[in-house]
Amino acid sequence: MPLAFALTGGERHDLTAVPELLDGVRLARTLIVADRSYDADGLRSHLLLHGAWPVIPARRHRREPLQHDERVYRTRNRVERLMSKLKQFRRVATRYDQTAASFLAFVELAALRMWTDSIAQAIATWRLGRRMPSGLMSSRSSAAAKRPRRGARITPGCPAAT
Repeated sequence: MPLAFALTGGERHDLTAVPELLDGVRLARTLIVADRSYDADGLRSHLLLHGAWPVIPARRHRREPLQHDERVYRTRNRVERLMSKLKQFRRVATRYDQTAASFLAFVELAALRMWTDSIAQAIATWRLGRRMPSGLMSSRSSAAAKRPRRGARITPGCPAAT
């Protein structure tokens, strides 16, 4: 889940919001993964000065291409999946709100909803997978006790009904 959000104007590059987003974040010994549009010498030097290691592929027009860890760079898809999930909320996808403050507030509410749903899903998964003490076992076999009963529904955001 994201740590922070920042809005930029439609005509501005997202790179201008990076200092605002990184302000207050402890960067020492951190990998910062970004796509090639964030390949700027100023950003790279800022990250290196604060102890972070940039994992950003070099733009194609660089005279001297810079190396990056391809295996770590593959984790960037998590950000793309997060943005895709956020855009499933109609108000985020259509930019329905008139003011930037109300739009940012709804983006934060949508992220909070996604976060609570993921925690509830993890709890439900944990409840289905844990074993009950032998004295509390019902007459069902242990394999059957792990499966939800017929008719029980597991929905995201709700603990499993057992």
